[in-house]
Amino acid sequence: MKKRIVAFLLSAAMVFTNIMPAMADTTVISLEGMVTEQSQEGKLQPDQDAVSDNDLSTDPAVDQQAEDMSDYSLNIPKNGTVSSGSSYGYAENGLNFSLENDIDADCAVTYPAKYDPRPAGVSGVRHQYLGSCWAYSALAAAESNLIKKGYTDSSIDLSEFQLIYFMNHENIDPLGNYTKDTKDSGKTMTELFNQGGSPKAAVSFLSKWTGPVLESQAPVIRTALPGGGWVDEADQMDAVVLGQELCANSSNWHFKGAKYCDYDVDHIDNIKELITNYGGVSMCYYDDGKHYSYTCPGEGEDANYYFAYKAAANHAVEIVGWDDNYSKENFKHAGTEKLPEADGAWLVKNSWAEVRIPDPYVYNEAYKSSGYFWLSYYDKTICEIIALEYDSKDTYANMYAYDGSTGIGLGGSGGTTYLNIYEAKAYGKGSIEKIDGVMTYLAANMPYTLTIYVNPVVESGKLIRYSGKSEAISGCSDYEGFYTFDISDKNIYVPDGMTYGICIETAKAKADNGVAPVGNSDGYQEAGQSYYGYSLYSLNDYATSEEYKAAGAAVCLRGLTNKASGIVLSESVSLETNSLSLKEGKTATVVVDEVLPENTTNKTCSFSSTDETVATVDEDGTVTAVGYGECDIVVQSYDGMSSDTCHVTVYCTGLSLADQQLLVNRVCTIDPVYKNGYKGITSEQLSWESSDPDTATVDSMGRVTAHATGTVTITASIKDPVLTSNRLVKASCKVTIGRMAESIKTDADAVTLYEGETHQITAEVLPDDTTDKGLTYSCIRESIAKVSATGLVTAVSEGTTTVTLTAMDGSGITKDITVTVLPEIKTIDVYNGDITLRAGETYKTYFYATPYTDGWKDRLKLTSSDPSVAQVGNAVPSDINPDSGMAVITANKAGECDITIASIDGDKVSVTFHVTVTGSADMQTPDPVKPSQNPDVPKTDDTVKPSDKPVTKPGEDTEESITITVGNMYFETDGNEAVYTGSGKKTSDVTIPDYVYQSGRRYKVTKIDDKAFYKNTKLKSVDIPQTVTEIGSKAFYGCKKLTKVTIPGKVRVIGSKAFYGCKKLTKVTVKSTKLTKVGSKAFTGISKKAVIKVPKKKLRSYTKMLKGKYTKGVKVKK
Repeated sequence: MKKRIVAFLLSAAMVFTNIMPAMADTTVISLEGMVTEQSQEGKLQPDQDAVSDNDLSTDPAVDQQAEDMSDYSLNIPKNGTVSSGSSYGYAENGLNFSLENDIDADCAVTYPAKYDPRPAGVSGVRHQYLGSCWAYSALAAAESNLIKKGYTDSSIDLSEFQLIYFMNHENIDPLGNYTKDTKDSGKTMTELFNQGGSPKAAVSFLSKWTGPVLESQAPVIRTALPGGGWVDEADQMDAVVLGQELCANSSNWHFKGAKYCDYDVDHIDNIKELITNYGGVSMCYYDDGKHYSYTCPGEGEDANYYFAYKAAANHAVEIVGWDDNYSKENFKHAGTEKLPEADGAWLVKNSWAEVRIPDPYVYNEAYKSSGYFWLSYYDKTICEIIALEYDSKDTYANMYAYDGSTGIGLGGSGGTTYLNIYEAKAYGKGSIEKIDGVMTYLAANMPYTLTIYVNPVVESGKLIRYSGKSEAISGCSDYEGFYTFDISDKNIYVPDGMTYGICIETAKAKADNGVAPVGNSDGYQEAGQSYYGYSLYSLNDYATSEEYKAAGAAVCLRGLTNKASGIVLSESVSLETNSLSLKEGKTATVVVDEVLPENTTNKTCSFSSTDETVATVDEDGTVTAVGYGECDIVVQSYDGMSSDTCHVTVYCTGLSLADQQLLVNRVCTIDPVYKNGYKGITSEQLSWESSDPDTATVDSMGRVTAHATGTVTITASIKDPVLTSNRLVKASCKVTIGRMAESIKTDADAVTLYEGETHQITAEVLPDDTTDKGLTYSCIRESIAKVSATGLVTAVSEGTTTVTLTAMDGSGITKDITVTVLPEIKTIDVYNGDITLRAGETYKTYFYATPYTDGWKDRLKLTSSDPSVAQVGNAVPSDINPDSGMAVITANKAGECDITIASIDGDKVSVTFHVTVTGSADMQTPDPVKPSQNPDVPKTDDTVKPSDKPVTKPGEDTEESITITVGNMYFETDGNEAVYTGSGKKTSDVTIPDYVYQSGRRYKVTKIDDKAFYKNTKLKSVDIPQTVTEIGSKAFYGCKKLTKVTIPGKVRVIGSKAFYGCKKLTKVTVKSTKLTKVGSKAFTGISKKAVIKVPKKKLRSYTKMLKGKYTKGVKVKK
């Protein structure tokens, strides 16, 4: 019985025509990896991805839709995701190589708000056969370009049958370069129409000039039905065999190029640009057969469609126009739960012709669409925009190509230079071809340089010579896709049987990988045809590359030629001289005497060297002697038909030896240098001599052995083996012999540090005349201490380790330094509570710090909040318990204050108690609470005598420095002056007093100490008193919130990095006229907008003094 498949159309087609499992037993087989399989029941196979590469948003209606349409076997799983299968004939990403499309910047062209080309004439709406939307989409775009360029009118109808047939059957290349790349698939045409595909694959196929042909030449066989519709005659189509006359070079037009871009709703002008320049564009989207409306207000018979969720595309169509004002409200219809974000829609030509067939499975029996519909700009599934361009068939006659399959795209090829070499063979013996064009495939925004070589020769991965070379063509691509470059003005001619090379050099488009225009040749590429690399001197052959030969890759660089006439080839070329003798480094020019016959079309000649280590030659014939030896300079006619040679001899003009440094008892080898090379001569052929064998000797191989310190002269000589005079060539060098290290001297053999502290090792390599005094530093246990390359030791945690210093001269001399790290103080306990004293009395306070370590008293700081009421001395060992400490408190006058005992280690800890001083004589002084009375402190049987250090009494002068605490501020006295040293707590606003008091004595504040406000990230303002004369180094280092500061009138010195890193400091007012020194980088790192105001009369001198010590951009003004 004759097999017949009824093609239901329009809305019925949306449900059934492309959902073949409900109608026939079909299996969609992969077309070069382009589609996924689909079972008879429409279920996803285990190896089929259920979603696209993107994470898909869930459509709330998908589950219900699957239930509503379960009888129709819609390919929509119950989990709410959308299949990436080819149920509408489209298969996502049909290329063997991934595409990476860049969207151009916003176009400056202003496009009309609405564009509809139908009144001017467009090709007709077709009805696709089964799952072939991708072929209809690609050819619709081709038809639009042919109409736009005036090659045809709207009656054009291109054959999808021919396209699908030859994409799956043998293509015979007329030139025999890629014939083996294509083969029969073994499937029937019914299966091929149903299996789905990709517009990208279709475009790659068309790019080889393998179509398109007219529908009348290869039609889909159908029989019309009464009342509308038709029957596809599957048996008849399966029996069709198309001849090769309908394949290669069969079209009335030649493919010229294609532009690809991804869809981006923020750059819709890119799509408008392609439509404007090339006609309609192929486009893919997800079609679920449900979200259509056929009764759109005010839009005539045009339907519309919108899908609000991400999904993998399954249908391909053509965009022919647009309407920026198409209301989003038009998409408010059954099946649409969510409206687009804004107005605007594309005018889309579908491949479902205008027919109406009543059927219970049709969603809307009133469907009367024109075959067009409006698709919202904001549809979430639009992708893969492709514009095609065609040219007259008369422009080029032949295409030379190695990339024969449809799998073309961009692949990382580890290079930026690509070369294809072809043999001219289109017209047979005695003929000449002209290379008029080049077709290639480029990434978006890709800079390129294109060059043609005549008669190129590649050996060992290098282009070693050629007879002719075209002028380079350079530019930059806009979109990804196919490009044809016309080079007819370059006048490049190639005789039959001779080779020519097409080279393209591109910029890197990926990190660490170049992007090559790679085509799939199915493993039939031959050696010596297609190359890739980073230059013409580092080429790899695709056919032999381990990385690419299995994939059958070849570069998409195609030569487009025509038959040439009236061309006269050369018969001979001769040079004025056929021999040269040059000294290395010298140059000479070989001159072409004549090229015969006289009427040779192109008398240009090229030059090459047979050995560039001996001599090189440039394109003008200038020969440069490189190294000793002989070679030939070859001159070749541009057409490669004639050549001549010049024999070059290069001789040595001398040799040289480099001075050396050596240590006693060590050996070095002296390598002679022969001015760019002395081919064939080795060190043992030289005669060697030492001026002082007691200091150093030299053997026949040039090895020098040092015996004592000093300097010797080593001489090498040889008789020139080329010149008949046998002149003696000599060279000498000095060898300086030094001494090795014998010991390392350091400032200390052991170092004790607290956690976080640093120590700079001072070391010296002995003896003084040691040649190399370099040292390396290492630490055995870096968990305890680390040491830098310069010997800076940083304490990390408690323990003992060793830092080793090693001499760098290889002597093996080392020195160890023991580093002991003590822990920082964690807690402080005081034995007494608050106390009351009479004026003039003293009191011993006892305290205990943990963990206990030697030198604990140096890690504590004792301060009084009001020294005029009561002052406290420094910490000393307890006179009761050696593991604890004590300090003497002296009551000065009636009042109250706080005594604070604090650690100066990293995370400071402290304890405070209150002191009340009364003037009453009846007040009894409390006995001090001693360590032995404290149950928390271990008792000891040892007795310790009280300290002999006298306690300063109130009113008694002392020249020793004392600490004065005023509120939260600390000062250290120096004679009658005081230095502000810092604050116990970081605050945002600080006012420093002019004077501080202790025991009735006044001290003038004259300096802000080094690092006084170091990295105080809270400090916003500071009031510096008029008594200050010096601001120490790094005093305000890293005060990131400090915005302004005034330097008082008596300041003479500002230390280095005093305001370094105060990045918000914008105003510095210098009132002092006595400034004598500003340290390096004093104002580096302050705001670039900062202004330093100085006294008018000091502007010139202060500007000079401040130069280079502030951030670039800071201004110094009066």
